[in-house]
Amino acid sequence: MITKQITLTEKEEEFLEKISHERKITVEEIIRQSINSLVQQTSMTDREELKKRALSLAGKYDSGLSDVSVHHDDYLAEAYSQ
Repeated sequence: MITKQITLTEKEEEFLEKISHERKITVEEIIRQSINSLVQQTSMTDREELKKRALSLAGKYDSGLSDVSVHHDDYLAEAYSQ
């Protein structure tokens, strides 16, 4: 683990100490849990954004072919042979 030093306001310190006492875990563990929660939320946001971008492309391009789902292997083989 890496050690970091941070500066807290008195109110923040009091809050962390209160939660630490209530949950019977260290202040360090509360901070780690909070960071992990933020990482998860951010990752979910990133995944949602990627999903939205991918879905925005659906139907955007049209090959004019109506049987791609059935003959996709044939079309891929043809494309790779060129």
